Amino acid sequence: MSDAQHRKANTRLILFDMDGTLVMVSKCYREGVVQALQTVYGVEPAESEKGQHSGNSQRNILRFHLQRRGVRPEVAEAGLDEAMSIWNRVTIEGLDRDLSWAVLPGIPDLLCALEARGERMALVTGTLGPMARTVLERAGLARFFPVQACGDEVEDRLQLLQLGIKRAAIAYDMAMSDFAPIVAIGDGTRDIEAARAVGARVVSVATGFHDLDTLRALKPDAAFADFQDWQQALDAILA
Repeated sequence: MSDAQHRKANTRLILFDMDGTLVMVSKCYREGVVQALQTVYGVEPAESEKGQHSGNSQRNILRFHLQRRGVRPEVAEAGLDEAMSIWNRVTIEGLDRDLSWAVLPGIPDLLCALEARGERMALVTGTLGPMARTVLERAGLARFFPVQACGDEVEDRLQLLQLGIKRAAIAYDMAMSDFAPIVAIGDGTRDIEAARAVGARVVSVATGFHDLDTLRALKPDAAFADFQDWQQALDAILA
C-alpha cells in the first residue's frame, strides 16, 4: 500500500447529531406538531417524558403521539405523509430568520477547528431534511455539513448512521471501510447505542434532554456537560 493509499484508508469521519448537540430548537417544532396532529387526526399531542424523543425520527415521534391518543395504526399510517408535510411547513414558516441564538456553547469554535484541520464531517439527524437544512442555514452552520442524512430518508437511528457513512464515502470519494476511526457525537442515549452498533467512537454531550450521569452510564468514550471548553472537546474527538 502506498503512503497515499494508507492515509486515505485511515481517514477520520465525524458524525454530528443536530438538535441538542449543535443547536437547541426543539421548542420551535411544537406548533408544527400540534397543527399536524389536529389537522390530520383531530387529536392533541400526548404528554412525553423528558428525553423520550431524543434521537428518534420525527415520523416515529408522530407515531408515539398517535399511539398514546388511541389512533388505530392503519389510520395513523394513512395520514403520516400529510402530517409530516404540515409539520415541516409550519415549523419552517415559524423559524426565526436568524437562529444564531440557538447554537449551543462552543460549537462554532469546535466546528471551525475541525474544518481547519480538514476533518471529514457529516450530519446525522432524525429531523426532516428541509427542516434540518433550514435550521443549519439560519444558524450559520450549513457550510460545515456538505453531507447529511435526515429523518425523512431513514427512520431507524442505526440505519441513519449507516446512511451517513455511505453518503460520506461517496462525497469524499472513499470506500466506507476507509473511514477509521468513525466518531459519533450526540446528546442522546440512542446516539450512543447506534454509534456502538456501527463500531464508532462516541463523544456525548449533555446539552439535550439527557443529563451527564445518564449518558455516562452507557459508557461513551468521552462525555461533557457542554462544549464550552471546545479545545477539550476537540481533543476527545481526535483522540
